[in-house]
Amino acid sequence: MYSQTEWQDRVTQYEDRYRVTANRDGTYTHEEVPGEVIQTGTPQNQVNFNNIENGIQDATMAAQILAWANFHQQRHNDEHEASVDAEVMGELHEVTLTNTQRYPFNSSVDSPRTVAMTQTRRNLFYSVEAEVLESDGQVGEIIVSDKALNGFKIAYTGSGSSVKLAVRIKGGMA
Repeated sequence: MYSQTEWQDRVTQYEDRYRVTANRDGTYTHEEVPGEVIQTGTPQNQVNFNNIENGIQDATMAAQILAWANFHQQRHNDEHEASVDAEVMGELHEVTLTNTQRYPFNSSVDSPRTVAMTQTRRNLFYSVEAEVLESDGQVGEIIVSDKALNGFKIAYTGSGSSVKLAVRIKGGMA
């Protein structure tokens, strides 16, 4: 346990009063002339300074232990929240699909893209919702296929040459 030092200033009758003596080599010597010492003050010595150093070292170690514990607690909380988020809030991905067929044709075989999920699911009972953000033509139907625990494929059947989707994945964690 840290033992705090109660520091006191040295108080003298004359503050910053010196006697100046000229030396033979052209330099000057300043000699303090404090007058009466009203309060001696706390000594600036090895005992008091080492007390400060030990207190700093103890506080630093305590802070490192708390930071380590906080880091691990936050990591545990993040893992739990990620699991809850994946179940309730879901993951959100932005996906761009393209069609190389000439207008007015498209095959869902031509435009599929694999979407890798951030968090692996425990089962395939997850939902995939897609919202069209941009398209340069008809989107048609959005098709989700080949569902796996870590991803799925998504395609569209419309004649547009590209479609940008916001894809939300919910569930699959229970």
